[in-house]
Amino acid sequence: MAPRSPDDRQDDQASRAGQGEAPRTPRPQGPAEPSGGQEPPDFGAFVSRSVRSSADRLKEGAGRRRPAPSEPPSSPEQRTPTPIRREKPSRYWRDSFRERSGEDVSASSGARRFLDGGQAPASGEPPEEGTGGGGGAGAWWQSLTSADGEGPNRRLLGLIALGVILLLIVIFLLTRLGGGGGGDETTPTPTAGTVIEQQPGGARSTPSPQEQQQPTTPQETPEPTSNVRRGGDNQRRPTEEGTPRSEVDREIAYGPVARACPNSCLVRVEGAKDATKLFADTGSRPSFAGDDIYWLVSTPDQIAAYEQDASVSLVRADGDTLRIYVVKIPKDRDDAPIADYGTVIDAAGRFRVIEVEQVPARVRGLADAGYAISKLAPPLPSVRDLHHEQPALSDIEIGALMGEVSYDNIAGTIGTLQGIGAGDGASLGTRYYTLAGNQIAAEYLFQEMESYGLKVWYEDFLTPEGILLVNVVGEVPGKDTSAVYGVMAHFDSISDAPGTAPGADDNSTGIAVSLEIARILAGYTLEHPVRITFVNAEEVGILGSNVWARHAQAQGVPIEGVFNVDSVGSNRQGRLLIFNSDARSSWMQDLMIRINDSYGLGNEIMSRQNPAIVADDNMVREQGIEAVMIARELYGWSPYHHSSGDVIDHVSVDNVMSTTYVVLLSVASLVR
Repeated sequence: MAPRSPDDRQDDQASRAGQGEAPRTPRPQGPAEPSGGQEPPDFGAFVSRSVRSSADRLKEGAGRRRPAPSEPPSSPEQRTPTPIRREKPSRYWRDSFRERSGEDVSASSGARRFLDGGQAPASGEPPEEGTGGGGGAGAWWQSLTSADGEGPNRRLLGLIALGVILLLIVIFLLTRLGGGGGGDETTPTPTAGTVIEQQPGGARSTPSPQEQQQPTTPQETPEPTSNVRRGGDNQRRPTEEGTPRSEVDREIAYGPVARACPNSCLVRVEGAKDATKLFADTGSRPSFAGDDIYWLVSTPDQIAAYEQDASVSLVRADGDTLRIYVVKIPKDRDDAPIADYGTVIDAAGRFRVIEVEQVPARVRGLADAGYAISKLAPPLPSVRDLHHEQPALSDIEIGALMGEVSYDNIAGTIGTLQGIGAGDGASLGTRYYTLAGNQIAAEYLFQEMESYGLKVWYEDFLTPEGILLVNVVGEVPGKDTSAVYGVMAHFDSISDAPGTAPGADDNSTGIAVSLEIARILAGYTLEHPVRITFVNAEEVGILGSNVWARHAQAQGVPIEGVFNVDSVGSNRQGRLLIFNSDARSSWMQDLMIRINDSYGLGNEIMSRQNPAIVADDNMVREQGIEAVMIARELYGWSPYHHSSGDVIDHVSVDNVMSTTYVVLLSVASLVR
C-alpha cells in the first residue's frame, strides 16, 4: 500500500499490542551527517534544484546492446535511457508464432529452380547429330513425327498420354484398396501392441514415435506383446533393431518410480550418497529438505537418475505444489493432530506432507502445539537463464544499464499480477492475504526469480489469526559477502471487496521494478550480493517486512541498506518521486538524488525524514537496518488505491521505468 498516515500508524501499534507485542516507538534520531556543507532538514522536504527534464528520453526505443568489458564507458551524451524489448524465452509462444507466420516461403520459386535445372531443348527441335545419348535416338524422334516428317505425330502422342492416365488411375485404385492412401483409412483391429495403456491416477501413455511411424494394414497385424511399454523412445526394447545404445542405457536406468511418472511428479528421495551432487547433476533442487530427506518435483528422466543412487518414493503423480505443506512432528508428540488440518499424502521420519483444502493454510492449533509447518516450494521454472558468462559490473559505466530495462517486461508484470487470483474467467484478480491468489502470486515470484538464475527461498510466518504466509526472497550473488544490499516490495493487495483487489499500482509497480532489477543484475558479476525480497501482509499490519528484518538480524546477515519500492506508477503528481527515511538512512536519499540529477532522469524529488509516513521500510529500520522508501503517492492521495479500480489503465509505465532507472543505478553503484 502507499505509505500511511499517523492515524494508521497508531492503529498498527494497537494491532501489534493486541498480538502480544509492545507498541514500537521510533528510535531517537541522531543529527544528520552534513552533506555539501549544509545540515539536512529534520522531517522536512528537500526538492532537488538541479533536476533536468528528460521526458523524451523515456519514450520507448530500440535500446542498446550491453557494452563488452573491453569497451570504454559511455560518455554522458550516451546515457540516454532507452528501453528495449527483451528477447523472450521459448515459453512466450506468441513471439515464436509471429516469427513462423512471418516467414516468406514461396513454392513457385522452388518449382522454378527445379524446372530450370534440366535445360531441355526447345520443343519440336531434334538434337543435332552426334549429340544424342545413343544410336536409337534418331529412330525414336522419327517415330514421334508425322509421316512427312514436318510435324509431330499427334495420334501417337495422344495414345501415349492416354496410357499414362490409365496407368495413374490403376495405381491410385490399388493404393486405395491397399489402405496406404491418405483418405478414409480403414481402422486396424486394436491389439495389445496398439492399445494405449491406462496408468494409475488416470495418466495415460502414448505409443512411441517408432510405433506411430509403422503403417498398419489388415494384412500386417502387429504381433501382440505381453507387456505394453510406456514413454515412447525411452521405452524401446533393448533388442529392437536401430535402437541407439544411449536409448538402451536410458531404458535400463528407468526404475519403477520413473516408469510410473507420466510427466512431472512429487517424489521423496532418501539415502543419497551425495544429494547435493545428485541434484546438481540432474538440474533439480529440493522443494523441501529435512534430516537428509528430500521432496522434489521431478521429471521421469531426473527420477531415473535418483533411482540409481537413492531410495525414491512417488508421492503425487503431478507437480502441483500450491496446496502442499510439510509438518514436522515434535519429539514428544505423534502425528494424530495433523489429520485435522489436511490430508496426509506422505510420511517419512518426523515429517508429514499434507494437502490442505484452503490456501493459505490455517494452522494455528498445530503451531501452538509446537508443530513446525512449512510451505513446499514450487517446481523449477521450465526456462532458466543461468548466465554462464557474466561480465563484471565494474567493467561498464552503470548508465548503460538503463538500456537493458524493458518496457514490455514491466508492463507485462503489472498486467500478470493484476489478474492473479481471478476466478470464473474474471479479468481482475486479488492477492489479498487470506485468499489463494496470495499464494499463487508467491509461486509466480519464486519461479520468475529462479528463471533469472537467482537462488530463491520462502520465509514462512504466521499471522495473528494463524494463517501461514510466505515472504519470497531471492539473492543475486556477490564476491564479497561482508555487505549485502536489498530491494524490497510488498506483493499482497487489498480493496473494499477483497475478492477483487488487482493492486496494479499498489503494488504491482514496485514488484515490476524489483523483478527487472533482479533480471538485469543477474547478468553481471557483482562485488556484493543483492537480496530481492517480496514481503507479504503489508496491507494488514505491515507484518512480512517485520518478520524478514527480524530473521535477517537473527542470522547476522550484514545488510547495509534496503530500497523499499511502493506504488510508483502514478502520474497524477506529474514526475514527483517521494523519498522517506531517517537520519541514519539519509545517505540513500542523497545517492538517489545524485543519480537522478547526473543522468537527467527528470524526476522532481521530495526528500523527507518523517516517522509518520509508515511503510515496510519503517519496520526494517526498527530492526536496526537502514532503509528508504520510494513512492509517487502517499496514502489517501490516489482515488484508485485499495479499490477494484487500481488497474494498469491508471498506471504510467514510463514513470515506473524512471523509478527503475533511479533504484537500479543506485544499487549498481553500491555493488559494482
